[in-house]
Amino acid sequence: MNQDHAYIHREWHRAASMRDLPALLALYADDATLESPLVPAVLNDKSDGVLRGKAEIAHFLETGARSRPIDLVRWYRSDAFFSNGPL
Repeated sequence: MNQDHAYIHREWHRAASMRDLPALLALYADDATLESPLVPAVLNDKSDGVLRGKAEIAHFLETGARSRPIDLVRWYRSDAFFSNGPL
């Protein structure tokens, strides 16, 4: 297991559960892409569920944090994660 991937997995969950937006955003590159079925549930103008770039990701995370709790979000966590290649 790649330790960088494991760190990101742990840190993302910690920051999300604490609503630590700066820490969450620090985990994303400026040109990151995030795809989630929660995107259109949180952002009415993003029906494809794909966020491109840190600014769109920040808007999604900020809006989602303000609207919590929402029925679609359930915290489920295991130590399993999937990665597509090196960081």
